[in-house]
Amino acid sequence: MGVRVAKATLLLAVLAAATIGVSAGAQNNASAKIPIAFVDLDRVLDEYQQANVLRKDLQTYSENLQKQLDNLRAARLLDDKDRQEMEALLKLPSPTDEQKKRIQALADIEAQREAEMATLSAKEPKTDAEKARHTQLLNLLNAQNRRAQELNRQLTAEMDQKIKETDDKVRKAILDAVNAVADEKGIDIVIDKKAVLRGGQDRDITDAVLKKLNGSTPTPSQ
Repeated sequence: MGVRVAKATLLLAVLAAATIGVSAGAQNNASAKIPIAFVDLDRVLDEYQQANVLRKDLQTYSENLQKQLDNLRAARLLDDKDRQEMEALLKLPSPTDEQKKRIQALADIEAQREAEMATLSAKEPKTDAEKARHTQLLNLLNAQNRRAQELNRQLTAEMDQKIKETDDKVRKAILDAVNAVADEKGIDIVIDKKAVLRGGQDRDITDAVLKKLNGSTPTPSQ
């Protein structure tokens, strides 16, 4: 599956929002001193502590899904009984010495069958017995490939859902923080810093947004 968790992918919905319309409370504030402000979303994504925690959780989740797929592929020429045993053993967090020996024994069977498969595939002509054995191994391989494809589809769907849930959670938190700061400062419109061609630092509310998100004053970026 090869899942890669990148910040840009994880939080694309936030970065894509070049303009953020703030709440009615800010828009109706007659004493607004800064009707337009900007926020550095790249910096917010880097320094928002909970977003970093969620990204790490997502990476761990991705690695666990990838391990399931790798475990299935490690037993592609084992029969159903041995394959199921191998998958169960590989899921153990701390296998015993005896279990490690069994894992190695099953891995040796897999390696032997892969070598046998390569030899039979290259040999022509084959005897009837060799043809039958080659067909048997091909059937094992094809069945396992089908399982791997189905598992890959399942895990990809799970990963996509997890990414969406994480993305929605972070996006909502950031937009809520932006709206809260805008309400406090009487700001009508907030835009992403990347869309700003000209603007003074007095219009940058990034520090205030990060303070809302992290619950403390963030360290100013250099």
